[in-house]
Amino acid sequence: MRWDVHVISIRPPRATLEDAGIPLHSLELESVLHLPKAILRLRRLMAEIKPDILHSHMTHANLLARLARPVLHVPVVINTLHGLRMYNTQGEGYLLREAAHRLTDRLADLTTVVCSEANSYYVSTKAVSAGRILTVPNGVDVDRYRPDAALRYATRLTLDLDREFTWICAARFHSVKNHPALLRAFQATLQNRPDSVLLLVGDGPGLAELQALAGELGIQNKVRFLGRRNDLPALLNASDAFALASRFEALSIALLEAASCGLPVACTDVGGNRDIVLDGYNGFLAKPDASDLHVAMGRIAGLSFAARTAFATNARAHVQRHFELHGVAQSWCDLYLKLANGAAHA
Repeated sequence: MRWDVHVISIRPPRATLEDAGIPLHSLELESVLHLPKAILRLRRLMAEIKPDILHSHMTHANLLARLARPVLHVPVVINTLHGLRMYNTQGEGYLLREAAHRLTDRLADLTTVVCSEANSYYVSTKAVSAGRILTVPNGVDVDRYRPDAALRYATRLTLDLDREFTWICAARFHSVKNHPALLRAFQATLQNRPDSVLLLVGDGPGLAELQALAGELGIQNKVRFLGRRNDLPALLNASDAFALASRFEALSIALLEAASCGLPVACTDVGGNRDIVLDGYNGFLAKPDASDLHVAMGRIAGLSFAARTAFATNARAHVQRHFELHGVAQSWCDLYLKLANGAAHA
């Protein structure tokens, strides 16, 4: 079955979907003072489009869809929560948002989350009732993110990497990603693997602080700040292992991409990371602190070539079985069809 898709953004969009042939609309909701006008715009759009399903993403859009539902006359409303908690960008303020979700729970037919840890948490806090929640994971394009020996060789040549054991982390430079702990853990691994380097991909408000910390730790020549890149598959292939020190995660796209490229992973055991990294099978999990992450990174760096190859094979196979993009997309299509048919016969 083919679905016609329209995308509605709360705020004026920063990007366009015209190349994909997907209509893009904006509610221009810049502040809570614009909420009545935004609801009216949404109502007009629903009357014009006449969708079978309204699917909202993230806390504010979910609450807007719920509050507006009585005047929208939409057969099915699905909400998706992408986080482990309903944090703001600073990792704070989730209790009020969860209370609002709890009070409006029955205005959505279904709420989906991206990992089992989030499912358990939201049910336990009653932010979502047990009968109205479902886990649908993030997906990754395993054809784009795949091991490629030729790409590895070419990219390492470009990066001037010879025999160095190369770690990579792709994450925004934000406090929740805890890059300082990663730098300290990496510094400790240099005692046993002085041939190591660390590639940091991304940007954010913490960049200057991290560059200064690398200097204080005396590892500035071992850490490369690559900025935002559009060649992540190449950079992942050029690397030997992936590291992530996050204080909290839901289901990390970066971890999925790394594992799909066949990289063993050392990461903190938070949120949905354990859904991707099976300890001792395709990587190692650590407590969210530098000393324990150092142990996990050291275990990976100390693996024999054969053992690391086995971890790489396991990492990709696990992603292909559980997170392959087409399979996840099909799960959504099946869910849409089930809910749409249920509404039609209600």
